[in-house]
Amino acid sequence: MKEHESTLHVGLKGTVINIEATQDCVFTMGYVTGDKLRILQLEDDSQAERDRMGEQLRQASRLPKPFYVCQREVGEKWLGCEIDFDLDEYWTKLGEQFRPTRTEWCEQCGWIHIGSIRGGVCPNCGSPVRQVIRELQLRPSAYEPRGLGPPGKEGGTVRLWNEYLKTKLELHLFVIALKNQADLLSGCCFAVWRSMGLPFDSAWYEI
Repeated sequence: MKEHESTLHVGLKGTVINIEATQDCVFTMGYVTGDKLRILQLEDDSQAERDRMGEQLRQASRLPKPFYVCQREVGEKWLGCEIDFDLDEYWTKLGEQFRPTRTEWCEQCGWIHIGSIRGGVCPNCGSPVRQVIRELQLRPSAYEPRGLGPPGKEGGTVRLWNEYLKTKLELHLFVIALKNQADLLSGCCFAVWRSMGLPFDSAWYEI
């Protein structure tokens, strides 16, 4: 099992956890708690490696709460415990707060009137439009490299994991780790905003 560990110049209360997984296997898991950032990755798809990851997931489920996790259902499936904050849900809700009426977001052109969109692409530049503003998800890489996509989707980290299994090229694992790290730091931003008193709609979360 490959491990990346860093000491941050912060002291997070609670734990941000990010999981990269196929339907039946977690191949990368990272977390930030206190001043520790730790990422663990399978180096092959053997049962022994899967068992090691299973033990790491069990240990992670006992880290300090509250838990901040992208995709509540994924976190609860693999950690076997309740997730306090679904970060994907949060980013979507926050994005909606800033969205002008009847618009979608184009990463090149900004807000586009929804009536002009055809096939999910911007009529001005041909780029995909999306509901959540990329810039709201604060992170050094802002989803770079582009095209990784959300966890678990074809074309995303699952594709890189499958490429690694075929080629054993360490770069594939490293890029997955970078994406995992970026998601962890993004989750830390949310925790900091919450501690600063970011207002919440009571319909979003029970705090």
